[in-house]
Amino acid sequence: MGKRPKNVAYVVRRGRTPGIYLSWDECSEQVNGFSRPLYEGYSTQLQAQQVWEAWQQKEPAAVTTLKPADLHAEKLNESNDSQLGSEATAREIPAQPRGLKRCNFIIDLTTSDSDAENGPPTTKSSYTFVDLTGSGGGDQPPPAKKRKTDTEASEGGDSNPINAKLEAGIEVQQEAIRLTPAQEAVVQLAVGEHNIFLTGAAGSGKTATLKDILRRLTACYPPSRESTEESKFPSVQVVAPTGIAALPLDGKTTYSFAGWKTDSFQQPMEKLCENVSKRVRKAMMKVQVVIIEEISMVENQFLERLNLLMQYVLGNQRPFGGKQVIFVGDFHQLPPVKPFETCLACGETMTKQNVGPVCDHKTCPRRGKAFKMGDKWAFRAPVWSQLKMKHVKLEQIHRQHDTGFQDILNKIRNGILLSDEEWEALTAKKDTTFAVKLMSMRNHVISCNERCLNSIRAESKSWEALDSCQKLYYTDDDIALYSREIERKAAEHKETLKDHRLPKRLTLKVGAKVVLLSNTNPSGGLVNGSQGEVVKFVDTVAWPPQEPDSSRRKAEQEKINEFQRKRGHLCPVVRFRNGKIATIQPVAQESLRGPSNDKYVVCRAQIPLALAWALSIHKSQGMTLDNVEVSSDAIFESGQLYVGLSRATKLEGLKVTGYSREQLEMDEDVLDFYKNAPWEDLEPSNALW
Repeated sequence: MGKRPKNVAYVVRRGRTPGIYLSWDECSEQVNGFSRPLYEGYSTQLQAQQVWEAWQQKEPAAVTTLKPADLHAEKLNESNDSQLGSEATAREIPAQPRGLKRCNFIIDLTTSDSDAENGPPTTKSSYTFVDLTGSGGGDQPPPAKKRKTDTEASEGGDSNPINAKLEAGIEVQQEAIRLTPAQEAVVQLAVGEHNIFLTGAAGSGKTATLKDILRRLTACYPPSRESTEESKFPSVQVVAPTGIAALPLDGKTTYSFAGWKTDSFQQPMEKLCENVSKRVRKAMMKVQVVIIEEISMVENQFLERLNLLMQYVLGNQRPFGGKQVIFVGDFHQLPPVKPFETCLACGETMTKQNVGPVCDHKTCPRRGKAFKMGDKWAFRAPVWSQLKMKHVKLEQIHRQHDTGFQDILNKIRNGILLSDEEWEALTAKKDTTFAVKLMSMRNHVISCNERCLNSIRAESKSWEALDSCQKLYYTDDDIALYSREIERKAAEHKETLKDHRLPKRLTLKVGAKVVLLSNTNPSGGLVNGSQGEVVKFVDTVAWPPQEPDSSRRKAEQEKINEFQRKRGHLCPVVRFRNGKIATIQPVAQESLRGPSNDKYVVCRAQIPLALAWALSIHKSQGMTLDNVEVSSDAIFESGQLYVGLSRATKLEGLKVTGYSREQLEMDEDVLDFYKNAPWEDLEPSNALW
């Protein structure tokens, strides 16, 4: 038998403070010496999170509905106050005991497209990925003994067979997902080492298929039994353009996998290759299969950069250095954000001209060569055709079982105009009390959230962002510049922070719905897009000072310290959907502005939260929602209306508002691609394509 993987997360059901813990030391503090403790260990944090959520849903006391205002008077567990005083930054406080009420209408943004597809998620997983499980789990706890709670003893045990096995200390192996013949055919292509593009309409089972691909590919590349530095890197790596898309699959963002920051592309490709870190080198050398989720949001030139980087690191001119590649996504959905900002060859900012984005830098080898906006898609990247992929599409819809609703979605997806009757079905009056509002315009989202915040009768707390800009370095030419000229440029660059993802001013109350805007703790399930609710505020002035780490440079830490000196040490405490309670401290996010010979560093420091009664359609991609209200007003991008509507599981839980019945034409380049791609014959289907 192979060596059992070490546990890196523990679910404490009965102990001093029930919750999820990321090391045996933390878990043992809750169970050692406690009368009849109940806990389980898991090899990934995701497994623990899934079991914790399933248990909370089973426990009546854990899903009692509260109105937002009721939380202001809710007394939190006393043990949390002592932990708040000793934690440093964004550290999780163990989840509340089962007797504490919690809201059941907080929407979980970490839900993937597969949540309503092909049955419930499995509770055990046999694969692990880079850097998402932390370093905990070195010491293993004693084997769990079979236990029953007092309630179970009197009522005949747990009615849930999986939970019953877990509570008895029996290891539950990951079960194979029940696949359709078409899905099984895709999995066989993956196991056969083919490069694949997997697509399908929203709710067609792409993510369910991907999970089984992961299960089987990981079995083909079992982890090494030797404890070496290389052994911690996976052979099968999932990456995605956003953290919220990567988290459900224990993956990484595309930037993290390549070791890039948001301003890295201001360097020429040659420099990106020369500056690759040892960690990235080792990860790319170890990986055998790279899986890119949400491929529609990956820009042509981003994909090409990643391909060139892997070729350089591996010393292999084959596409992606000869590694197997699987792309997953639907190009009918959201496109890349801000494509063609910088030139791949030289790193300079590209200019928007009538013919398209152009690099006009005088020494660039691509000078004067324009891109068409249709070139933004990943399938237009040169490496796409070089990969010689198997193109496969899933046609059976699992999320929506109403064929009428499926027909409406298929029409919108393919750019076919809806009839008056179909529009009336979408706009009919329905109960939207607990619906999440999805809107296309950010200012509409802000207005809706402010109205909801004002309806809470509780004291508000506010934080003003701390913005700064300074010249990166000085040259001989700068000596001739007046300081006013440098100040003028700095002011211009600082003005660009008005569009920063962190809010200029953040106002919160206890009971406010919020979304996390930073990958605060990926190993703990707290990433950009995680949603929760403010439960209290805490003064962190007595906490130990933060120190720079591998993900936070010294300059950024100095801005955080300055923010706290000027704005105070009060921080919100948020209960997230995964059961975690975390104190959210400020972050500082830097980026570069200006040409290569005149660089400035702009920075915004702020609490990384935003209100979340309403969300932008962009942020909703990948979610599955039972109740959703979509505004058709001001839809400005092809794919937006389709993404918003297809988040719903049923027509009864969906309402479209707004006066606009106009449908933007679907992108012609996407329609042509789907029409002409060499699709594999998986199985007959009556679906609209």
